[in-house]
Amino acid sequence: MKQSHIAIIGAPMDLGAGRRGVDMGPSALRLAGLNETLAALGYEIEDLGNVIVDQPESLPIGKPDARYLPQIAHTCSACPSYWAAITPSPWERCRACRAIFARLN
Repeated sequence: MKQSHIAIIGAPMDLGAGRRGVDMGPSALRLAGLNETLAALGYEIEDLGNVIVDQPESLPIGKPDARYLPQIAHTCSACPSYWAAITPSPWERCRACRAIFARLN
């Protein structure tokens, strides 16, 4: 099997969700052994940690149809600093971020 490199970036964000708890996803995947499982399949793993996400308790909700949109966009704007280590063209890799920024305009 050809060995490939996988970079893991967590986004513990539940800002747009209707209920809390989604932000635990990255930790749950790591505790369940995601990195070890992928490594056992022959992949070289680099865990880059989590992007920093504001907590909803300290933020205005904003428009009902776009809850926390400015804060979500701010978090997405931090993503390229994580991706710089793994790809020369980060915006080409992130459809979700492009969709969020398109909605802001």
